[in-house]
Amino acid sequence: MKHAARFALVALIALSASTSSFASQQEEWNDMAPAGWKVISAAEGRQTADGSGNAVLVIEKDDPANRIKNDGLGGPELNTNPRHLLFVTRTRNVGRVTARIENFLPPEGDTDSPCLVDPLEDGGVSLAKGVLT
Repeated sequence: MKHAARFALVALIALSASTSSFASQQEEWNDMAPAGWKVISAAEGRQTADGSGNAVLVIEKDDPANRIKNDGLGGPELNTNPRHLLFVTRTRNVGRVTARIENFLPPEGDTDSPCLVDPLEDGGVSLAKGVLT
C-alpha cells in the first residue's frame, strides 16, 4: 500500500510539472502568432540540454467574417480562415520565428467542397527526427 501511495504522489507531481511546462510553452507559442491569429497545432523537435531546438506551429486567422453560414451539405458553418506554418528556432530557451509558409495548408472549411473534413482533424502536425508530418 505504501508503494502505491508513493507512486501516485510521484505521478501526480510529474503530471503537474509537465502540465505547467506545457501551459507556459503554449503561452510562448501564442505570443509568436501575429495579432488576429491563433495557434491551432504545435510540434516540438528534440531539444538539447541548453534548451535549443526547433518547433513548427500551425496558426489560423481568427476573423469571424471568414466563418460562413452553410445551408448545404456538411456542417452549419464553414471556417474559411487561412492557415500558415511558422517555423521556430529556439536558442538558449529563447524562441524566434525563422520562417513562415503561407497558402500551403488548406482552411478547415471549403466553400467548393463543404462536406470535406478538416485535414488537421486527426491531430495536427508532428515533428520527429527533423521530419514534419
